[in-house]
Amino acid sequence: MPQEKMIKALLYPKAYPYKVRKIKLIQTYISWVLLTGKYVYKIKKPVKYSHLNFSTLKRREFFCKRELRLNRRICPEVYLDVVPITKKGKKIQIGGQGRVIDWAIKMKQLQPKWALDYLAIKKKVTKPKIDKIAKIIAQFHSQARTSSYIKRFGALKVVKKNWRENFSQTKDFVDQTISKPIFNFIRNKVNEYFIKNRTLFKKRISQGKIKDCHGDLLASDIYVLPKKIYITDCIEFNRRFRYQDTASDIAFLAMDLDFLDRSDLSDYLVKRYITYTKDKELTKLLSFYKCYRAYVRGKVYSFNTRDLSISKEEREKFEEKAQAHFALAFRYAHQFSKSKPFLLIMCGPVGSGKSWLATHLARVALAQHIRSDLVRKELLGIKPFEYRKKGLRKIYAKQVTDRVYREIIKRARKLLKDGQPVILDATFGKQYHRDLAFKMAKSMKIPYWLIECFTPEKTILKFLRKRKKLKEISDADIKVYLKTKKEFEPPKIPKEHYIKVNTPKGIIWCVNKVLDKVLKI
Repeated sequence: MPQEKMIKALLYPKAYPYKVRKIKLIQTYISWVLLTGKYVYKIKKPVKYSHLNFSTLKRREFFCKRELRLNRRICPEVYLDVVPITKKGKKIQIGGQGRVIDWAIKMKQLQPKWALDYLAIKKKVTKPKIDKIAKIIAQFHSQARTSSYIKRFGALKVVKKNWRENFSQTKDFVDQTISKPIFNFIRNKVNEYFIKNRTLFKKRISQGKIKDCHGDLLASDIYVLPKKIYITDCIEFNRRFRYQDTASDIAFLAMDLDFLDRSDLSDYLVKRYITYTKDKELTKLLSFYKCYRAYVRGKVYSFNTRDLSISKEEREKFEEKAQAHFALAFRYAHQFSKSKPFLLIMCGPVGSGKSWLATHLARVALAQHIRSDLVRKELLGIKPFEYRKKGLRKIYAKQVTDRVYREIIKRARKLLKDGQPVILDATFGKQYHRDLAFKMAKSMKIPYWLIECFTPEKTILKFLRKRKKLKEISDADIKVYLKTKKEFEPPKIPKEHYIKVNTPKGIIWCVNKVLDKVLKI
């Protein structure tokens, strides 16, 4: 019978062998998960991809039993049983009478409030808890099975195959969830890493670092209770994703904590893991495997955007998460390739689309976006979205503007020194202010580009008339536009450092034009 009809039947309390008050359904691109309050039932969708095959009842039973066995290695208290889903007449039940129509993994239900991702975001997880997690993973890795067969999966040709599969499976998402220049940059830097680190992969094999690992260490699958930590949901559907370097396994969780904006916890996790395992060489592989893990998450979220059974809003959320993970993968590729951070200097009149483009560039390249409008209000003690119709002349006075430019360049210097790419978002109508930014970049030997945004005046004026009704940070109106337009000085800069962008051509065109040159693809 169609699985959708079966899932619909399982949303009724009478389908369960115990009293159920409320049932919640969660979907991924390969599973349905039914939460009943006391227990969770995970059912595999009848899907077939190049990396997994759940297309038949027999295969779903096999992989349910494998998932149970593998997860009991590290989390036996949560993984309870594999149970049949039965049909007798019109009655569909979990573990009932009649014909077996599918299988489910029965698990103890854990509360979302104990999930590590939630605790990390809410700043409710302590370093001692992270230390315990590092210790559990280190012990799990020390006891994990290895063999001559498993070791083959650490070979360079297999790691290359994993990456080739990533790139092949994400080609259709280029300029949807990943920009073409970012896609090309990561692919090129990964291939360069393989060439430069052949002996490192061989060494990891000889040291016995390739094991039957977890394969999917996400913060959302780790539950930190007051007296117990549960690590759930390891990979069962493809040995190639589980037989891997232990460095790749710990890199997954470290990446996920980075994604949650908790790099402090990520760094501490790795530090404690190295203390327990004595695997100091892990640092040579960390950014590379973080990149791989972030890219895989971007790929999985991209797959979810093609699921027609979910709402438009859900697909948009998956798209945003995919874009964010690909941006993180780009950051890691930038790190392991030891590429220098770059400086982008937005330039153009008020309303020309500078902040719009800067926001998108910052998102896809994970660059630090320094917006002059925000800094101006900060320096003047004005709230970001507070609009002051009176006093614009003082707000945009020359001495205030000079102070703003000095401040944003000062902040950029600090971030670039820390290895982070930076986007300076301001009018930069005066050559004097541009020269200050150029001088700073040259003194630091940082690659830089001036991005001049062009938009027809008719479009700018139309936008500025609407701006008053919008919740905008910038207070610049038509009067400010006309003043800055009159005072705007044509840029004086070598061609190799200059990019002119016609913003009405759309965000994909604009982002690609900038990054094509910046990333030198």
